[in-house]
Amino acid sequence: GEQKVLAFAGTGNETIDNTMSLLLTKLKASKHFKFAQASVCSQCDRKIVDKTYSEVKRDFEGIANKEVCFLEEGYICMGPVTKAGCGTVCPNNANAPCLGCYGAPENIKDQGAKMLATYASLAKLSPEELTEKILDPAGLFNRFTLAASTFGGRVEDTKEE
Repeated sequence: GEQKVLAFAGTGNETIDNTMSLLLTKLKASKHFKFAQASVCSQCDRKIVDKTYSEVKRDFEGIANKEVCFLEEGYICMGPVTKAGCGTVCPNNANAPCLGCYGAPENIKDQGAKMLATYASLAKLSPEELTEKILDPAGLFNRFTLAASTFGGRVEDTKEE
């Protein structure tokens, strides 16, 4: 079978390199760590029927149905563009949409851009209705990955009155 390797280039500082080596070895041996290209959705227990939505809900709006995909209910869930390996704790155990904290799988260059495109393509709403409800797409879809995103920096919001 194929063997996965955790690559660490090293810093040149012996103390740091030894510490990182020890931490990576412990991480690899942990039952909670799974090295995979799979997304959180692939390990989620929720049922996917249509994976489209007709309204956008913030996570404090109502209580999500524990059986149905968050995206189909209108909640923003980063599961499709988030690397599996967390045990899918938020969607399966906490009834909370995935926030994307494990980052993107290796085959996705920009987690936020991919999720923005995915979320927009699943909508049964106009672009205007989406932008009305999603006020900060960069902050929302790149919550943990903005520094590595293709946005390239901060853009000032200006709105003519």
